[in-house]
Amino acid sequence: APPRLRWQLFAVEDEGQGLQPSGLAGLFRAFHQVANRRTRNYQGTGLGLAICKQLVSLMKGQIFASSTYKAGSCFCFVVPLAAADPGAEPLADVRSVCTSTLSALEEEGGTGGGGGG
Repeated sequence: APPRLRWQLFAVEDEGQGLQPSGLAGLFRAFHQVANRRTRNYQGTGLGLAICKQLVSLMKGQIFASSTYKAGSCFCFVVPLAAADPGAEPLADVRSVCTSTLSALEEEGGTGGGGGG
C-alpha cells in the first residue's frame, strides 16, 4: 500500500518593515525585487524566494506569503509528507543537531549574522 501522506505546514514570520500589497505581486519570480528605498539597503539577487518556490513545487507543495506594511510578513509552505511509522525511532534529537551546528559556526568565526566568516 502507498504511504499515507499528511500535509505539513511550515511558516516563518517577521516583524520587519512588511510589504505593501503591490509588493506581493511577483514575489516568487526569479530576479524580482521590491522597489523601495528602504529595501535597497538589503541588496540581493532576487533569487531566494524563486528557489524556495521551485523546491516546494518539486515536493508537490505550495508556497504563500502575506504581509502587512510596516508590521511584518509571513512566508509559509505546505508539503505532503509520509506519516511516520508509530513505532519508528526519531533519527536525531533536533536540539542537539542545532546546538552542534551553531557551535561549529561560532568556531568558524561567525553565525551568519553578517560578521566574521
